[in-house]
Amino acid sequence: MAHLAPSNESLHRRALRLAAGVTLVLVFTQLTGWPMAHIAPFMTGLLLQDSGPMPVRRGFFIFSMALVSTVSGLVLALFLANFPLILILVACALLYNFYMFILRSGEHMLAVIAAMIGVILMPYLVLIRPEVGAIGAIGLLLDFAVAISGAWITWYLLPVSSPPPTGHSAEPLPHLVASSMALNMMLVMAPLLAAYLAFGWGTILVLVYSVIFAATYDSKAGFATGLKMIIANGVYAGLGMLIVYELCVMVPSLPFMATLVAFAVFTFGLRIFGSGPTSPYWTSGLNGFLIMLGGALLADQGFTLGRMADRVWQITLATAYVSFFLAVLAMLQDRFSRPPQVAS
Repeated sequence: MAHLAPSNESLHRRALRLAAGVTLVLVFTQLTGWPMAHIAPFMTGLLLQDSGPMPVRRGFFIFSMALVSTVSGLVLALFLANFPLILILVACALLYNFYMFILRSGEHMLAVIAAMIGVILMPYLVLIRPEVGAIGAIGLLLDFAVAISGAWITWYLLPVSSPPPTGHSAEPLPHLVASSMALNMMLVMAPLLAAYLAFGWGTILVLVYSVIFAATYDSKAGFATGLKMIIANGVYAGLGMLIVYELCVMVPSLPFMATLVAFAVFTFGLRIFGSGPTSPYWTSGLNGFLIMLGGALLADQGFTLGRMADRVWQITLATAYVSFFLAVLAMLQDRFSRPPQVAS
């Protein structure tokens, strides 16, 4: 799930398309600024890392998945608000089944995020931050609609110059593999959701980015890869966000911001599409960079160095939690799946 599809295009053209689409959507979010709009540029970037344009049917499926999961999360929160344990259990059951369905049907990674973020985020928003509950649901759906539309527009303006290799589409996973991945995802997200509901934490970025990172991360990667991902999100994403934001503050101009963001995303894209050993880390770094930068630029108040450092810390914490939790689960599954040793 976390690997790039092969392409016959030059990496510069792919990076240019990625930069153009992400910048287009980010500028649109700056001009409109609906709740949770900072997630849309990340979604657009995820779609534009494909080797070809997304079919219309797949786009509607992703949005439908977002709608179903968001409504499901809202209904859970409204009807089970006084029964938090049952709410968490039902949310985990929904997450497992949504995840299984998508993996078994070979749909896009963004559909996985759509299924997870609605079920996990909506109960938190309704119960802990009710002032943004329904508005947050509408904002999430707008994110998906704008991201999908922005990706289609970008593919139209910068079409594929060379057809991708045949057989590059995602394939449905076998039942046992999909079941194992869905179970791991449920086990990772259940304690996090329970902690957020129990303690009423206000650091929503950890919850949002945990969902995003978990959906895009290889659950069998291990501790070493997890540590590298933590560094990528803390350094690539954090340092990139800090530099771009500070320059935008120094030169408060929308054209300057758009040019700067396009250059930054183009630089990320060259590393991502270079297909080197560090490509997955740059991909994860770009995700964190877009989530943090979009939120910083949309903030109502000025962003101090302390607030920026706090955002970097939240992204790093989410990455550490998911990567190390999945590494422990992979280690335990490997240990218990080994055949028993027979004494000679």
